[in-house]
Amino acid sequence: MTKQPHGLPVAIIGAGPVGLAAAANLIERGLTPHHFRSGAA
Repeated sequence: MTKQPHGLPVAIIGAGPVGLAAAANLIERGLTPHHFRSGAA
């Protein structure tokens, strides 16, 4: 994971509507979120 300006990685658990909305909001703020979701490997 890439470290953010505040020094910590940002992770989002779940790629449903709320997870994607959270990712969009973080990207607008200049952060790079990493998604983790369940499912077939």
